[in-house]
Amino acid sequence: MIPTHTKLLVFTIVLILSSLSLSTISYSSITSYTGTLYYIVQLSINSNNGFSIPVECVIKASVVRDEIRSVEIINLNYLSTFNLPPDILKIIEYSLKYWLGNIELFYHVRSGTETYVSIEGKIVRAYVITLGRTIQYREANTGFYLGGIINDIPYRGATGTYRISLISYLYKLSPDIILKQFAVIKPPREQVIVFGTIILLIIIGGVIHTFYRWKDYRLT
Repeated sequence: MIPTHTKLLVFTIVLILSSLSLSTISYSSITSYTGTLYYIVQLSINSNNGFSIPVECVIKASVVRDEIRSVEIINLNYLSTFNLPPDILKIIEYSLKYWLGNIELFYHVRSGTETYVSIEGKIVRAYVITLGRTIQYREANTGFYLGGIINDIPYRGATGTYRISLISYLYKLSPDIILKQFAVIKPPREQVIVFGTIILLIIIGGVIHTFYRWKDYRLT
């Protein structure tokens, strides 16, 4: 049976650790970025004939002082090869231009629905906000654009009328220096090690105490 003072010690340690923040978040003054951004963009192209075409592509965007200067599709994957319209590439190009035209890299926001996104293996705190017809994910410290959703992008082509839904999310930056300004969630590694060490010492101490008083516990 665990002694009362040991229970109190463990309870105190847990209480202290639970009061520690998982990350230190301080708002950044960064308002400009120059580099290359990589987004994964998923499209759902819906025709007036009732069929839907899912498409996924990887976009490489070159940015100079917050302005997107050039864009390149470095990977394009048709998730279905059925009913592809002849002007599918024009539809994709139009949708991406529509999306890029609604991007403002920095938009400072201090509150909203919180979410978490993964960028280069790091968990980043973000806010979900609505701007016009778009739902956007904005990094909590800098307001940097991490991705978002646009529904019902209209397109009228030679083969018919289409409505496109688009989902995008950032997965890589180069250079990634701005990641240091992001609200990255860091688990309390040092506190967990200290807590585990204390618990281990308590267990070892209990074992030693038991062996020391073995005469009191033996039956014969």
